Amino acid sequence: MKNEQGFVETVIIRRIVVDHYGYGVVYEQTKNAQGKSSYTRNGFSITEFEWQNESRRKSPYKK
Repeated sequence: MKNEQGFVETVIIRRIVVDHYGYGVVYEQTKNAQGKSSYTRNGFSITEFEWQNESRRKSPYKK
């Protein structure tokens, strides 16, 4: 997202994990201009640990 001067002030990284049933989980990292990050899973707050571990696996759910 850019401010009035055209500078980037917020960066959003979105990871979508889809299981073998086709169910998707959306993980987002939002980083502001001060470098502070927040993390969500399907719109609900999660920790950085959960973001790092769950969004890089094949699926956050057991088969």
